[in-house]
Amino acid sequence: MKEGLGVELTERQIQVIKDHKESYSFNELAELTGVNRGVLVGIRKGERTRVSKVTYARLANKLYHFDNSYNAKNELEAVNRVSELREELGLTDHELAEQAGIGIKLIRSVENQYNEPSPATWQKLADFFGVWVGYLVGATDRRVR
Repeated sequence: MKEGLGVELTERQIQVIKDHKESYSFNELAELTGVNRGVLVGIRKGERTRVSKVTYARLANKLYHFDNSYNAKNELEAVNRVSELREELGLTDHELAEQAGIGIKLIRSVENQYNEPSPATWQKLADFFGVWVGYLVGATDRRVR
């Protein structure tokens, strides 16, 4: 993940994940949270301290005491912004996939918060829409490059 994108996890949040790992396997924890197993392993090993807002939202929604201030109003704007921009252009999800050169399954998973796309995919979407990647992921309200 590029520097500046996503959310830096606090030591307490990393400890919450480690505490949950004591009760669950990585596969169970991934299934519970909807977060990629590799991301969870990286956090547990201390190799990863920054996650996307989608991942942060999933952890906050599923893990007790991960973020006590988090609530449904903090839902990620990234999914809404991709859908919103697609709809502004009057495109269907199939048309967006075809024109942007991204698979339809990936487009749907991004819009429905099922998957966290790679930085390259975020960049491809940002280039297609003519906006900053930070705008797509909700890191900034600055839309136009």
